[in-house]
Amino acid sequence: MKYPTHFISSTKAKVFATCLLIISLNGCSVLTGTKVWCEYMEEKSKADWSINEAKEYAKNCVFED
Repeated sequence: MKYPTHFISSTKAKVFATCLLIISLNGCSVLTGTKVWCEYMEEKSKADWSINEAKEYAKNCVFED
């Protein structure tokens, strides 16, 4: 089945826009170990912390260099 060229280009544009959106939203997260991240973790319920988050919190927020 042959698709019209405008269909293919609009589909590629939608896929590109979706990928761009995902990449840009991923870049908005706070860096682990920063002061802002430590404050965020202090407000977050400790029951919701992952093991890695607890390790990073101890390393960067409790036992600071």
